[in-house]
Amino acid sequence: MLKKLPFILSLLFGLSFQLSAQVSQITSTKGVLDLSRQNFDNGEIIPLQGQWEFYWKELIHPVDFEASSLKSKPIFIDYTSQGRDLPAVEETRGQFGYATYRLLINLGEDQ
Repeated sequence: MLKKLPFILSLLFGLSFQLSAQVSQITSTKGVLDLSRQNFDNGEIIPLQGQWEFYWKELIHPVDFEASSLKSKPIFIDYTSQGRDLPAVEETRGQFGYATYRLLINLGEDQ
């Protein structure tokens, strides 16, 4: 029984932490996650879920976004889809490829 005590205590501690953490229901829309009205003092977890910008077969440097020198317009996809629900693009996507995902996070003027 004493050998199992550390495991049981750590399990109870982990469960109590999981139960006390609040998860926000905020989701991003068209590549923007608006947190301008979010209270960050309450320890709420904010998942990065929702629509992200997606650029298939493009590796885009952050400077390119600032300069507006993009080759194409983004496709907005659910980041958690892992590519399963991507809309059709000009060429057929195989099992392999590369892309750029982008999410803008608006923290408001105070942050």
